Amino acid sequence: MRALSRSFTLVLVAIAFWSVSACTTTPEPALEVKEDAAFARLKDPTVVKVMPVILPKTIEGSKDPGDEDKWRLEWPSRGANIVSDAIVDGSSGRVTSRPVKDKPEEGWYVEVTITQLDVGDAGKRTSSAFSSDNKDGWSRTVAECRIIDAKTGEVAARVTIEHRTGSVVQWSVPFENDMDEIGERLGAWLDSK
Repeated sequence: MRALSRSFTLVLVAIAFWSVSACTTTPEPALEVKEDAAFARLKDPTVVKVMPVILPKTIEGSKDPGDEDKWRLEWPSRGANIVSDAIVDGSSGRVTSRPVKDKPEEGWYVEVTITQLDVGDAGKRTSSAFSSDNKDGWSRTVAECRIIDAKTGEVAARVTIEHRTGSVVQWSVPFENDMDEIGERLGAWLDSK
């Protein structure tokens, strides 16, 4: 009986751990794609480079003093690293990607401009993370991803992607999970070209 009780307790602990470590997200809004001058040349892109992420003037949400200054220093390159890795994952490895600091001279590169960034509120998020209706405290990131021909400087497409995050354990802040999801969706879209 004791063994059965321990087994049951272990199962409950495992379920609780799994549910807390899960990253809760919202259903994805559809990608918004605007074709531009170089779109006809964007066929089967196998390599893209990712520039540092451009943050908006205002970062909404709950933050401690000094957080925003720290984020503005760290997130442009951190976001590019995450998006780059996620493009590879989202394309199942068919599109290779790497972050770069400077605009490349040839090939395709991605410029991610975050138009809206709300980091949410961790205190509210913990109570609403597993609710399908209550999104209190969830993050919200809207990014315009421009795919650019490095040789000509012409834009091929502007892909607008939105993501919201509820519970976050794997990533230190929702921004990182949002960047991962945005990168994966962009990678899948690039793979479909």
